[in-house]
Amino acid sequence: MKTPHRSRRKQSESGIALLIAIFALMLISVVAITLIGASGSESSLAGNYRSSTSAYYAGFAGLEEGRGRVLPSNPNYFDPMAGAQSLPVGTLRYIVNPAPGESAATILTSYPDTEYDREFGAGSYAAATKTTTNPVSTVAGIQGPLYKWVRINAATERSLGIDVNQDTILNNATPLFYDAGLNPPSLIVPLNPLAPPPTARQALEVTALAVLPDGSQKMAQYVVAPKTFGLNFPSALTLSAKQVNFSGANSNVYFGNGTDGSGNPPPVPGCSPNPSTSLPAIGVTEPLGGTTNKASVIAGLPRPDHYTGGGLPTPSVSDTITLSPAL
Repeated sequence: MKTPHRSRRKQSESGIALLIAIFALMLISVVAITLIGASGSESSLAGNYRSSTSAYYAGFAGLEEGRGRVLPSNPNYFDPMAGAQSLPVGTLRYIVNPAPGESAATILTSYPDTEYDREFGAGSYAAATKTTTNPVSTVAGIQGPLYKWVRINAATERSLGIDVNQDTILNNATPLFYDAGLNPPSLIVPLNPLAPPPTARQALEVTALAVLPDGSQKMAQYVVAPKTFGLNFPSALTLSAKQVNFSGANSNVYFGNGTDGSGNPPPVPGCSPNPSTSLPAIGVTEPLGGTTNKASVIAGLPRPDHYTGGGLPTPSVSDTITLSPAL
């Protein structure tokens, strides 16, 4: 009688397919979980970047409004110096921009300006004199950029962290000025802020805080100062080229007058017309010599008697002008 022979090898391999299947399933699960996590991280990063960028541009919009509002030629001019020679240290001008449902009176309480104390020292904000005004973006009832406030104040060595006069002391009491008359133009600490050099203008900090509905915040800051470019044009209309071709307006109500302030122009803040100053109505350059450009301009004027100024006969066209280096 024969006894059946059993293979131990076959018994040892039983169930191996199940183990391989389980291992493969686990591997696929790990890969899937990793992909899901990576996808979530990418979405989160994209959302954070979008919020950060939106907050940045909202703050940047606040800076631009603040910078624009300190220009005397701006129709919504906000004089930070209130007619004085300079803005004193410790005097703060705010543009507050509440969202619908918020109150302008509580903006600085709801969104406190903690940056000022960091720049000027603890307790400086509480001791400062503050005035506020409204933004121009919401005048027509249109919701503007989502910044909360813009601060305009005098800049000092301490607030900027720059030892301008190299005396090893960060002065926190004297406002800085930007002197365009120096070579190169640079910041200075004037001996008398009430009587700075004639070529110097005060440096102002413009700081904006933006807060989005999702809570994202961004603070941005400029240091600005007005600069005189010395654009002294030699005529009411100046044409400079090797070859000038010009066609004047054929309208009975169109005039060109080189007398300053002629024609009852609208007033411009900070600009006083000087009627005694009279320049040619049109000035041209003649880089190739001769009078070709002047003759070309005169030929292109359908109403030559409408161009006056500079003590010249009509049409008032001069080719003896020279341009300043600034032009």
